[in-house]
Amino acid sequence: MERNYKVIVHGPRGEKVEVNLCRTEEQFKNMTVRQLKEKIWEKFPVFAGKNTGNRNTSNASTAKKDSSRLEKLIRKAGSVVGMKLDTLVTVAEKRALKKLLDILDTPP
Repeated sequence: MERNYKVIVHGPRGEKVEVNLCRTEEQFKNMTVRQLKEKIWEKFPVFAGKNTGNRNTSNASTAKKDSSRLEKLIRKAGSVVGMKLDTLVTVAEKRALKKLLDILDTPP
């Protein structure tokens, strides 16, 4: 059965934008988090680092530093417990995918 799979994204200025993801369930199941991000970036280039306005770009460098610190903490925690832990990006992608699947499984 063919139907449109879409998400509603709240933009940086509070606007709601509908982002079409795909047309079939198989395409949706095969969609990666990266592909989802790219679809959103098409509608909101500011999320992709393609800042067109007068927004402060120091937030991006701060986020990168924070991410680096968190990755170091994860590696240390992994050595303490004696096993390799998933990276921050992997955990975030798994959570985002789980939330999207939960949303799509919930009847309106």
